[in-house]
Amino acid sequence: MKKILIVTNVAKEHIRKFHIPTILMLKEMGYQVDVACKMDVPIPECDHCIDLPCDRNPFKGRVLDSIRILRRQINEIGYDVVHCHTITGGIVGRLSAKKARKNGLKVVYTNHGMHFYKGASIIRWLIGFPVEWMLAKITDVFIAINSEDYQNAKRFFRKTHVEKIDGIGVNLEKFYKKNTEEKSVLLRQKLGIPQNAYIITYIAEINKNKNQVSLVKAFSIIKKEIDQAVLL
Repeated sequence: MKKILIVTNVAKEHIRKFHIPTILMLKEMGYQVDVACKMDVPIPECDHCIDLPCDRNPFKGRVLDSIRILRRQINEIGYDVVHCHTITGGIVGRLSAKKARKNGLKVVYTNHGMHFYKGASIIRWLIGFPVEWMLAKITDVFIAINSEDYQNAKRFFRKTHVEKIDGIGVNLEKFYKKNTEEKSVLLRQKLGIPQNAYIITYIAEINKNKNQVSLVKAFSIIKKEIDQAVLL
């Protein structure tokens, strides 16, 4: 049986929100699927859980302790693939798997948005770029989720195979289904939105990283052009 290890930062805000369909799909295909992260909630869908002391912020969590724990587990269990996500998971997973790559282990890293990009602060480039550049050397496949990251990865990570996917796997089909006029009217009434309003949606948790400040500033400009605009 092939063994796959998914490495990320936390279970509640990442594994449970993004990876359960992937875990179930891989298990149906016959793989053993394990998860390594801070187990702040249980993940019964996977085969084995490896609880790490790391956190969402790599500078606050116990990254070195997590690497020591995970390196030992990877060497003992003998995974075929380690698939890393998030900054913390990318650091911990790739450094932990470095030695095992010599024995045929493949390391995949899905980057959910690089911290260096056009218009980013010099601090982000000084910290983010060297870290990703060095870790790319021990990465077999780098997956970007937007065009700018894909182009930067192709340019700077010459020895790494780079791929691009559109986003993180949201099933868009359910959003294409047409609502009946009646349902639309009722939903607007329920939310207290005028029937002639132009609705803009933004789906993300409310935190500094998602930059809702820029969203509010941009919407104030939109309101000058479209008085009936509503932001959800």
